[in-house]
Formats: sequence, structure tokens, C-alpha cells
Amino acid sequence: MSDRKVYIGVVTSTGEPNETEGPDQEINLLLMTSGYRDKDKLTVTFTTKYSEVKVQPVITLKQDLIVSA
Repeated sequence: MSDRKVYIGVVTSTGEPNETEGPDQEINLLLMTSGYRDKDKLTVTFTTKYSEVKVQPVITLKQDLIVSA
């Protein structure tokens, strides 16, 4: 993500297309793991494993904020 957050999960849906912004403006992920990327070394540190919680959360990510996938 552009804010250096890292999410690992399964894509559950993509956004609905609309007339002004086009298709796939949002992506929903069923989260498995998340963390962040160090700003200097660019190494990834994982902080949360969602498989260890009772309910796995779904997050909606705006496509224009995704740096790489």
C-alpha cells in the first residue's frame, strides 16, 4: 500500500464498475496476515496473524492506494 502497510489474504470480491471511475476501484480481502514495510530497508515485518483470531476480518482496499500486488 502507499502507506507501507502490507496485507496478505484472499480476494473475495472486486468493486463494481461505475460510469465515472471505471471498473475494479476497490478490492476486498479476507485477511490472513498483515504488517508493514520499513521505510529505509524496505523489509516487511508481519505483526498480525488473523488465523489465530476467531473471526477473520475482511478489508476493503482502494485500488489507487495499492503500490504492488
